Amino acid sequence: VKQLQSDLSSFINQEEYIRNGVVYNYALNNTDNYANLKYYNSENITSNGYVPTAGWENRVVIDKYIVADNISTNYEISITNQPIIVVGSINYNFTSSKHATLVKIDFSTQKVSFLTGSSDSGGGNIDGTTIPEYSYADFDITNISGTEYRIEVGRKNRCPYIKVYNLKTGQTCCDEILSIYETSSSYGGKAGAMYDFPVFGSISGTCCFKRVFCTVSPNYDVVFIGDSITEGSQLAIEDVWANKVINSDYVKSGLNCGRGGGNIDHALRCLMDIVSTISVKMVVVTIGTNGGNTQAKLERIKELTDKIGANLVLNCIPMISSGYPSTNDTILGIDAIHCRFDVATAVNNDVSSGQNTSLFFSDKTHPNINGGLALYNNFMANVGSAISI
Repeated sequence: VKQLQSDLSSFINQEEYIRNGVVYNYALNNTDNYANLKYYNSENITSNGYVPTAGWENRVVIDKYIVADNISTNYEISITNQPIIVVGSINYNFTSSKHATLVKIDFSTQKVSFLTGSSDSGGGNIDGTTIPEYSYADFDITNISGTEYRIEVGRKNRCPYIKVYNLKTGQTCCDEILSIYETSSSYGGKAGAMYDFPVFGSISGTCCFKRVFCTVSPNYDVVFIGDSITEGSQLAIEDVWANKVINSDYVKSGLNCGRGGGNIDHALRCLMDIVSTISVKMVVVTIGTNGGNTQAKLERIKELTDKIGANLVLNCIPMISSGYPSTNDTILGIDAIHCRFDVATAVNNDVSSGQNTSLFFSDKTHPNINGGLALYNNFMANVGSAISI
């Protein structure tokens, strides 16, 4: 929490920032660029870049939050033999093995594999010395006659993808997407989540990481930040309320930054690390189902959004099975536009009557297709055309 407060204070005290969609861009032969690298071994600095010691225990984590659709993390590398490189993302607290997304690039076998790093899927321990080896799919690498490559990993429509470019020839060596997560009810686990911070390292062989960077489109009408209700747990992507708004006639461009299991600390990091780098008219935050909301943190959401220069929509969370969530009283006390998702998901639109269970899956937490439609209709009735203003 102290680190978050320090990061927030530094961000707020900045006079200005560049809206170019660059979340980070580090040349790794420059020691000034290493402040946001964790588990970094300074002995491996060279004039060309960072040469990792082989072994997953020597991986590097980049302290920049990257949860968003259509975001890409990039690694420019040079190789001197046939290394095995792993890149991807790991969980928020740097220690949990849940929701890691990893891609293994094996230049010796000319294969790319999506790996699972989720502890509940039998994939192994992402934070130990053993790299998970359960592979969802293997793809061929072609055109590997060069010595320098750019590896791009990201997600599109909740699906992780990998691209490998030969910088010598300009050819694309690999371009694959793990599309099962576009409609899968288990989108948020195993290899498909791309939560929360970038990670890279080598398993064997020798390589040099010359530059690492992350980008997202720099202009949006609206950005959605939230937890699994915003990302769309158990729903096809077209049935998620936020994506229905993005696909409406009022929105030319929208970005979904929903993160299953997320709380307000994730939302704050999203604002500081991603949203601050783009031009956006409206920021929509729906957070609190997983706890963690306080008035002070909600006020920081407002402060950050004002600094970014966007209108803030701070939604009440939907009705939960135990009744009216008291966190909504705090949400309604913040100076922002409010959508009453609690009312939209209550029996007869009356919060005193409790949850309308027909709008939720059996867990009584996540809206089903009809529930997603109810949230969408409530949002459009309260905000609607204001997005395009």
